[in-house]
Amino acid sequence: MASLAATIVPAVTTASGTVLIYDWLCTLDEEVMAIWLQPFTWSSALFYVNRYLAIVDVTVSVLMSTLTNLSVETCKHLVPFSIYSMMFGGYIGEWILMTRTYALWDCRRWVLITFTILGIAAFVPSIVITSRFTHGLIYFEPLPGVTYHGCSAIPTNNSATIVFVLLLCSETIIATLTAIKARDHLNQVHSSWVKHLYVQNGLLYYLYTLAISIANVAVSLSSPTSAALLIASTSTSLHFLHSYSVTHPSNPPSRRSHTLFNRWKRKHRRLSKLT
Repeated sequence: MASLAATIVPAVTTASGTVLIYDWLCTLDEEVMAIWLQPFTWSSALFYVNRYLAIVDVTVSVLMSTLTNLSVETCKHLVPFSIYSMMFGGYIGEWILMTRTYALWDCRRWVLITFTILGIAAFVPSIVITSRFTHGLIYFEPLPGVTYHGCSAIPTNNSATIVFVLLLCSETIIATLTAIKARDHLNQVHSSWVKHLYVQNGLLYYLYTLAISIANVAVSLSSPTSAALLIASTSTSLHFLHSYSVTHPSNPPSRRSHTLFNRWKRKHRRLSKLT
């Protein structure tokens, strides 16, 4: 297991960060036109936090997994920050997907109520559970003469698994509502942009995140901390990329409709006219 912590985890974490930075560089010009040059809104605020918290989180994760013989005091700051940023980043991504799904359902009241209850029921317990998990970590100083990559921290409980389960349940409900709309529209409209809206930017990414979420739960229950970090870093990057792909349209918005939410509503109205 030492070889896993020393080689595979740093490599996978660095690869995840490289993918995020590469994606940012490739889409920066579109991001400037679609987001930066538009009026600031609550949806663009979610976009900024989701986009750049990912880069900060991965940077910290890379430092934690590649630097050697970090002190206990340093690890007591880096590890909780990384855990909380992953948790908050995951839920920000969920809120973005909820907003998109709410718009696709033409702002139905029952959808808003469902997502409000779901958000509170999942997010509040996750904060409490994450706090309990981070306070239960036991840190160890590296042994003299032994080179150790990252932080040596052992959890005293598996409560973090519950956070993954809550995220998985939230994603499943969102994907189910998206699938219902996809069934209605794809059966009546045969268009490439409709398929892209529902399949590539919706259900396909859900299948990816579902597989990773299941892996998170399985690994956190049965494997050492190093393996859990490996899966968590991959899961975080994929989740950020998923929600980013949803919020970053390929075409810049018009002057009359600049917010992400309005763009999703326009897509729904366009679909309604076609059907």
